[in-house]
Order: sequence, then structure tokens, then C-alpha cells
Amino acid sequence: MKHFFSEFKTINIFIILFIIQIFFSFTLIKLEMQNSNNLKFYQPIIQRQQIPKILIKINDVSIKYKVEKGDTLYGIAKKFNTTIDNLKKLNNLNDKSILKVGMILIISSNNFLVYSPFDIFNVKLKTDKILLIYSNNSIIFSPLADGIISFVGEISGFGKSVIIQYNNYSVVVSNIHETFVEKGQKVNLQTCIGFSSGENVLNLSVFLEEKMLSLKDLLNK
Repeated sequence: MKHFFSEFKTINIFIILFIIQIFFSFTLIKLEMQNSNNLKFYQPIIQRQQIPKILIKINDVSIKYKVEKGDTLYGIAKKFNTTIDNLKKLNNLNDKSILKVGMILIISSNNFLVYSPFDIFNVKLKTDKILLIYSNNSIIFSPLADGIISFVGEISGFGKSVIIQYNNYSVVVSNIHETFVEKGQKVNLQTCIGFSSGENVLNLSVFLEEKMLSLKDLLNK
């Protein structure tokens, strides 16, 4: 009889441990699904249905860099995702040229383009520096063809926001209902950064370093 109760007790312990293991397994799966849903899970599925339209065009942009102690052409080229040959060409440098602290280098000289984060949209300036983008679509795409997410979170007065950086420029997209990207992630025009709900109105602004740019004369017409 004692042997029977001993075996019964052992079986109960195994059952309890098995239930605990199943509980924790489901908890981990749930957490993994929540994380993937909020980040890159939908990226391969959601794509733009139309060719992205240019919202803002800044002509003949020269991105410049002030040489600091210890800088090399290789290090600067790597930092700005360019080549040593391109830096030499833009700055009239040769193999014998020496970088001096305080020297201003031109990193690139191209047009800076900001595209609409919606496929179908209307725009209106809220202020000279903040653009309102209206749409019946809820899917929000990256407004830059090449960039890195530098911020994802709440901005006071603007709600959930994403900041995308390209060299010295930053584009801020605000009033997002849910974000699908994370800090440090590389994005392009096909990257879904989130979705909006309700009235589907986004705020968009552009910064050059820490200066907020006036968009009034930069809108592509």
C-alpha cells in the first residue's frame, strides 16, 4: 500500500512539472509573437502599390564634415557610407594630401529627396516647418530611399514617432498608431514603418543636423 501511494505521489509530481513546462513554453511563444508582430514580421508581406511620389526636394545639397583629431579618409568614408575616391574627387585631394584638424570636407553633393509615406495622399502645411499628410490608407512606408532608424517612441505633443536618418539629415514622422521598426534598422522606400488609424493624418518634419528646416519652399510641385 505504501509503495502504491509512493508511486502515485511521484506521478503527480511529474504531472505538475509537465504542466509548468507547458505553461512557460506558451508564455515564451506568446512573447516571441508579440515582438515579431511589432517589428519585422510583416515587412516581406506589405509592399507599396504605387511608385513613391516625391514630397520634398532639396537641390544641390552639399553634406559637409569638419575633420577631427585622429580622422582618416578611410574612417570618414566608412562613417558616411561613401568611398575614398569620391571624397578625393569632391575635395580635390590626392594621395599626398594631409587631413588637418578643422578642415571642412564635402561628403556628397546630391539632391535630398523625401517621399510620401502613403501611396495616396494630400498635403497641407501646419506650419512652415511641419507638413500634414492626409490619406485613406493606413499603411505607412519609409519616406527615404536609404536611411537608418535613429528613434522609435513617443514625442510630446506628437504621439508615437519614428525618426529616420540619412547622413546629416533626419526625417521625423509622427502621429503613428503602431510602429513596425526598431532603432538601428536600415530602411528603404518599401519598408513599412507602421500604420495609422482613425483620421490617418501624419506630421512630417525635416532636420539638417539640429536645425528644423522650413518646408514651405521645398515642397515638390
